[in-house]
Amino acid sequence: MSSEHDASLVRYFPVSAIKLVTMSVCTLGLYEVYWAWNCWEFIKSRDRRDLNPFWRSVYVSALFFNFLLIWDVSRSAGDSRSVALVRSLICAGGFAVLWVGGSVLTNSPFVLASALSVAMLVPVQRQINKLNQRDAPDHEPNRRFSNGNVVIVVVGGLFLSLAVLGSVLKPR
Repeated sequence: MSSEHDASLVRYFPVSAIKLVTMSVCTLGLYEVYWAWNCWEFIKSRDRRDLNPFWRSVYVSALFFNFLLIWDVSRSAGDSRSVALVRSLICAGGFAVLWVGGSVLTNSPFVLASALSVAMLVPVQRQINKLNQRDAPDHEPNRRFSNGNVVIVVVGGLFLSLAVLGSVLKPR
């Protein structure tokens, strides 16, 4: 089977879990918007659906649409409706609680919770990677960090490190 043919069988945005977490943390969650937008682009193309990936991936609406995205992944994996419902509620609900909690409670240890919201997307991405591997074994799994990714990780990592240091070393 040719790689070109395999590429058309990729069901969702391919990215390694490590890259998803690293990029999400170093961009303070902006990569999660990019991730969701790409997943919705794949669904739009695959199913020839009339939907707007941008509006489904921006934060306020993503809190709702992440549930539908996770539902779609779970059902594509062959999960029953009840298993898909539970998985979607846990992952999308956990994401929403961590993201909103970290965003609202800015003067507390919970501010780091928003950075941990990506942890709720890791099981979803692992399932996506299994589906993509099953359907398109020769596809590019997007494990490598591009030069642009490295710059973002370095700059974002430094910024995040300074922010954590600043919150720990508060002047008295």
